[in-house]
Amino acid sequence: MGTPPLGVGLVGAVAAKNNSQFKDTDSHNSHRKRLGAHTQPMSEQQNHTRRLFIALELPSHLRRHLAQVIDELRRCDDRAVKWVAPDNMHLTLKFLGETPVERIEAIKAAVGKVMTHDSAVRGAFRLQSTALGAFPNLKRPRVFWASCVSDAGDLRRLERFAGAVDDSLGELGFDKEERAFKAHLTLGRVRRPRPGAKAPDLGALIEKLKNYNYDPMDFEINKLSLFESQLTREGPIYTALGSWGFGEERFG
Repeated sequence: MGTPPLGVGLVGAVAAKNNSQFKDTDSHNSHRKRLGAHTQPMSEQQNHTRRLFIALELPSHLRRHLAQVIDELRRCDDRAVKWVAPDNMHLTLKFLGETPVERIEAIKAAVGKVMTHDSAVRGAFRLQSTALGAFPNLKRPRVFWASCVSDAGDLRRLERFAGAVDDSLGELGFDKEERAFKAHLTLGRVRRPRPGAKAPDLGALIEKLKNYNYDPMDFEINKLSLFESQLTREGPIYTALGSWGFGEERFG
C-alpha cells in the first residue's frame, strides 16, 4: 500500500468526554463527522487494528481564516471539489495506516523519544501562510492548498522534526517516507469523476485562485497528536490517542 501525500488536512479539537474527536476532509479520506448514533461497526479485522496517523494541530484563528477562503472558492467549484472542514484541519507528519493495536504504546514511546531528545524540538513552530496553489499545478489541479513558510528558520526545523519522527518510527519497522516532507495546508481535493463521466470544469475556480487576494497569516503550532481514524459511511472519525505539547507530554 503506497504512502499518501504528506502535509495537511486541518484538524481542530472537538471536546467530547475529555477526549479529542474530529470530523474532517483531508488526505486520509474525504470528510468526517462528529461521533454519533449512526456510526458503522468496525470489521473483525479493525477490532485488532487501528488506522493511525501523526499530525500537528492548527490554531483556531488560522482555521477561521482558511474557512473564509474556502467559502469564497466553493462558489466557483461546481461541486467538483471536496473541501476540508476548516474546524478540523491538521498538518500531517506521517500516515501509518492500519496498525495492530498492540503496537500503539510502542508508537507513543517512539514519538515521545523524539519529543524529549531531538534538537528540532525547541518550542512552538512559528510559520506563515502566504499564498494559494495546487498540486501538481494549476493546469491539472488535484489538490488545492495554502502555503506554509517561515523567515526565521522554523520551517527547516519542522522539516528536521518530521524526519526525526519518520526515523524513529522506521526503527519500529514502519516504511520510511520516499518523498521529502513538504508542509502545506490542504484546502480541498478534486473529486474523481465516475467512470464514463466528463471531467469537471474547473476553469472558473482556477481563475478565482489565480486572482485571489490572499491575506498572509502568521501562526504557531505547539501540539502534536497521534490520531486514530475510524471509517464510517458518514465519513472518518478522528480521535487523539496521545498528544504532546512542545515541552510536555500527555496521553489520554
